[in-house]
Amino acid sequence: MEKHELLSDEEFVEQFTQGKINKITFTHDAQLRLTWLLLNKFGRSITTEKIIEKISEISNSKKVEIVFDEKLVRQTIRVLDIYRRGSNSDSFQSFLRKYPNIQVDTVRLFTFNYNQ
Repeated sequence: MEKHELLSDEEFVEQFTQGKINKITFTHDAQLRLTWLLLNKFGRSITTEKIIEKISEISNSKKVEIVFDEKLVRQTIRVLDIYRRGSNSDSFQSFLRKYPNIQVDTVRLFTFNYNQ
């Protein structure tokens, strides 16, 4: 179990928006969960803006070493939104059960981009 899974959805989003997230908590899976939560609340445009702004801020603060590639973050949000729209999941866990390969698919996206 990852550290972010110990937090409720509200606690997790709050920690992220307040910049209290750390490298151990903010894994790839955590970013997917956060993205799914924000997409459901705000839609793609606002979610993209919020995530890019905050990851950039955290990354630039040097408090936490997070690899930040805006292009990949945007692509991940877009892909996740497409999957989310095809789902009627009421929780991130049920979303993962419906699309068990989403984590691998987004990692493939990273690999493809960095091998170009």
